[in-house]
Amino acid sequence: MHAAGTITAPLPAASIQAIISLIAASGLRLGEALGLDRDHVALQAAMLTVNGKNGQQRLVPLHSTTVTMLTGYAARRDRLCPAAASPAFFITRAGHRLQQRWVQQTFARLLILAGIAAPPARRRPAVITQRVASLGNQSLRGMGRYPDKSRMVNATRPSRCGR
Repeated sequence: MHAAGTITAPLPAASIQAIISLIAASGLRLGEALGLDRDHVALQAAMLTVNGKNGQQRLVPLHSTTVTMLTGYAARRDRLCPAAASPAFFITRAGHRLQQRWVQQTFARLLILAGIAAPPARRRPAVITQRVASLGNQSLRGMGRYPDKSRMVNATRPSRCGR
């Protein structure tokens, strides 16, 4: 997260920090996070409406610390870009939806800046979710996402057999 603070433009810096934090705390895929519109983010209810794969929609509860972080991002975003051209929650300086390729490239550069060694294929935001999940239930309990380890495994690795 410290490396994200080295981005000089305020809105891109705030956006990448918020996206990385949201992915780590919620387990969302990058495409799901970037697909959020403002009306999908109910901060007072601490809930996201996420459009996932195959057009499926689901509700994702948010921990209070994630709500605080997203509230701060939204205020900063609205101050830096008051007339957004898109309904997207995460936007560019021009007010358009952030693109997945930009986030992936920026994330790869931030890993290098932070001195985190990762092969090129592992320099993407999905690594955050996998790393947090590998820490186990104790680290995730405070996030409010996985109440027990069996649910964590099922949520991060869906059964291929349909069980």
